Amino acid sequence: MSWGTRTILDAVFGPTVNGETSYAPRLVRSLHEGMIVLLDRNFAVQALAESITRTGAHVLVRVKEHRRLPVLERSPRRLVPVQAGSR
Repeated sequence: MSWGTRTILDAVFGPTVNGETSYAPRLVRSLHEGMIVLLDRNFAVQALAESITRTGAHVLVRVKEHRRLPVLERSPRRLVPVQAGSR
């Protein structure tokens, strides 16, 4: 099966006082091998990236310019900083 871009695969809802980063880990349940997950800088959290890579999905994270990302343990995949020109 092939997925297109901007496809809604899953959704979670709750009080706005919790914020979207608290709901993101619940979406990992819908990921699988071969998917590419794009995370904005507020989601550049090691625990979230590790849970995503355990599904077999690939992770691309936008981060602030001088932030160093950790190498993910127990996985051959890495988080690699990419200069995109935005801060």
